[in-house]
Amino acid sequence: MIKTEQQTLINFCDFLQKQPSLQRLAERLGRSRETKSILSTEAPREAFRVMVREPDTVPEQVDGIHQSDDILHLLPAELADMSIKELEYEFYRRLLERRLLTYRLQGESLHEKVIECPVSHQQNEQQPRGPFIVCVDTSGSMGGFNERCAKAFCLALMRIALADNRRCYIMLFATDIVRYELTAVTGIEQATRFLGQSFRGGTDMAACMSALLDKLEDDVWHDADAVMISDFIAQRLSEETVQRVRQRHHHRFHAVAMSQHGKTSILHIFDHIWHVDTGLKGRLLRRLRHA
Repeated sequence: MIKTEQQTLINFCDFLQKQPSLQRLAERLGRSRETKSILSTEAPREAFRVMVREPDTVPEQVDGIHQSDDILHLLPAELADMSIKELEYEFYRRLLERRLLTYRLQGESLHEKVIECPVSHQQNEQQPRGPFIVCVDTSGSMGGFNERCAKAFCLALMRIALADNRRCYIMLFATDIVRYELTAVTGIEQATRFLGQSFRGGTDMAACMSALLDKLEDDVWHDADAVMISDFIAQRLSEETVQRVRQRHHHRFHAVAMSQHGKTSILHIFDHIWHVDTGLKGRLLRRLRHA
């Protein structure tokens, strides 16, 4: 049993090495309060990516059929083509050309957009970096590759927390909430138990957010960074919960979005939105670039 748990940990360490973008994202998130910044009005301008709201398709209401590369909303006939060996190559060709038949949905989403802003010049004054409280969506829609990425990302945050002498507390949520503290004395044991958890069931994000806000009221976690990992395809949060988040001015709320179809009404309450491309198209393109 111990060897199996150790092998699970080793397997996820190997997976994390093959996903350098996850490691870089964890390092960026871990440094988010490292220094104070002063913005120079005469600084040169630099392009960078931000998330903006634009009309797009999200899982709200079906509005017809069109051609796209939206794997999540394929017509059954397209899925059948992918399962036939003789048609598999043709399927991937049409995927890259965005010519797969998919359901067209109405709604609003978030997109990356390149804008130019002055470069921030940082002072050397160090800011205290608090612990992490990481909420991980373990519902059925987060299964498969999303599950592996979510677990690997938590493993990367645990490494950063241990190196910086910070605490790392995990809250798994679906219909129930399961808690682990990965930097406790029994952290390795708890980490292997967490990595062995299966993702299934529904999504009760409201209950998890309420439990997170209750924990942040404890003085022990007064300077914690809150991180939520999810596809954010869930029921909208109540206005009471949204107001409680907005009142926690001294905390930072990070969203690690593993779907482009997360509900804007949930994502807009976070201070930072970090997008992870776990879609089939993105994975194929990354594999082609490194082939």
